[in-house]
Parts: sequence; C-alpha cells; structure tokens
Amino acid sequence: MKFPRFIEKKDVLGVFAPSAGVGRKLDEFNQSITQLKNQGFDVKLGPLVEVNDLRSGTGRQRAEELSMMQNDDSIKALLCAAGGDFLIEMLPYVNFKELAENPKWMMGYSDPTSLLYVLTTKYDVATLYGANAGSFDLDELPEWLMAPLEVLQGKSIVQKSLKYCDP
Repeated sequence: MKFPRFIEKKDVLGVFAPSAGVGRKLDEFNQSITQLKNQGFDVKLGPLVEVNDLRSGTGRQRAEELSMMQNDDSIKALLCAAGGDFLIEMLPYVNFKELAENPKWMMGYSDPTSLLYVLTTKYDVATLYGANAGSFDLDELPEWLMAPLEVLQGKSIVQKSLKYCDP
C-alpha cells in the first residue's frame, strides 16, 4: 500500500467540495477553518467550496477542482469540505491514476466514502475516513476530532476505540 507523506505544522491543507458546497453554513465552516489554522496548518479552499447548493458544481467541475488541488505542490493533504449526496456524479471524471502516482492524504466522511474507497481498494493508496474540513467548528476540539489530525501527522497510527461522547 502507498502511504502518503505525513503532514507537518505549517503545511497547506487543500479543501475541495466533491459533493455539496458549504455556502448554506458558511459561518460554521469558517469557524472550522479557523480551528484548523489554530492547529498550525495553512488552508487553501477550492473554487467550489463556498457554493450554496446541494451540488458544489457539475461532476466534471468537482473532479477538475480535485485535480487542480492534487497537482498543486504547495498542498500536502486533501480534505473534503462536507458530505452530501452527489459525489458519485464526479467519479467518471476523476483521474485516479493521477491521485495514485503522487499520493496525498485524502480525508472525509459520508458521501466522500465513494472516492476514498476506490482510491484505497483499487489503487492501493491509504486514505482516511475521518472528519470533513467543516467538522471542526467547535470551540475546543474533542479527542474524536483530534484523532484524525494526529493520524495525518503520523502521531497516532494505531487504531483504537475512542470513548463515546454525547454531543
């Protein structure tokens, strides 16, 4: 299996919108981005992220946004902006070989599962089923939100069960 390079503080996290845009909840999303920056990372948003719609763009546009971020050498990891219901529309346009040749950590959950699953099972690239970029909108990040960031940094690569918490 190909393991992408672990990220470090001050690295750039690229946020792309493979399904829904976050425009309908922009304040919460911006709080998440602030938290990621408070954790020591720079963040670069793709052009479709702030769209206020169930689809951030056409399937082709979403795949192009991903490709643009994949080919941006300043970006060290890729985070899905949010979940949704329409990621599957972009799959025919995704250049998986491009993603596999120079792998970067890719993280998301919910609708991004289809993208992560194919990249891991067919192209043998490690991905992380973890938080979306818009999930970090809390004043203090609990263990279950810190855990995926630690995995991306190579600090915690042993899987363990986290204590259940009622939000």
